Amino acid sequence: MSQQNTLLEQLSTDVCAIKAQNAKIQKTNLDIEKSIESIKSTCTNLSQRIETFEKDRQIIQETLIKLDNDIDAIKLTSRPSSIEIRNVPNHDNETTSQLLSIVESVCKTINSNFDKTLVRDIYRLPSKQGKLKPIVIEFTTVQQKNDIIAAVRRFNKTQDTSQKLSTHILGLTCTPTQIYISEYLPGPTRRLFFLAREHARKLNFKFCWSINGKIYLRKDENSVSYRIHSEKVLHNIPKIL
Repeated sequence: MSQQNTLLEQLSTDVCAIKAQNAKIQKTNLDIEKSIESIKSTCTNLSQRIETFEKDRQIIQETLIKLDNDIDAIKLTSRPSSIEIRNVPNHDNETTSQLLSIVESVCKTINSNFDKTLVRDIYRLPSKQGKLKPIVIEFTTVQQKNDIIAAVRRFNKTQDTSQKLSTHILGLTCTPTQIYISEYLPGPTRRLFFLAREHARKLNFKFCWSINGKIYLRKDENSVSYRIHSEKVLHNIPKIL
């Protein structure tokens, strides 16, 4: 009986200890559950804040794009009668008279009338080290700009590849390089026009041009024209074809 009583007392003590231990475990589990709930709540709040930040970022991005477009439109409106000539070699200490002489030579080659009195300004655009600086000519009339652009298109259309407007055709002493003439475009639109020309080459498009600040692509004479107003539209062209 004495031994049994001792065993019962020991069992009772062990049971009490197990109960106490279980109570601690339950409390710990409750604390863990509370911590998990707190973490979940924090994650939900963070997710909501991130979503809000993302919406704000999107709004800011759209606003910046709109501002860029507005600035481009203002620049384009301020210079609606300007053309840009690319790939003409630079010269040290180049004068306005020399630039006018180059434009006069170009117009003579493409059979377009050139009146110096209609030139408001002429200059080179800044460019990266080693790159040819484009020539920009601001005319006093939009008609003069349109006449020259139309003339260069007619000229190139009637010539073989080797006889299209180039430094060689103009008699310039440098590596033969094709010369491109288009209307002047502000920064972002200029980049889009560059990307459109690269895209046209990759997809074998025959026509890529700009008119009044709007950029177009056309596969060939029998195809429809695509207005390119963003890089997204440009990259979607293969899906349209």
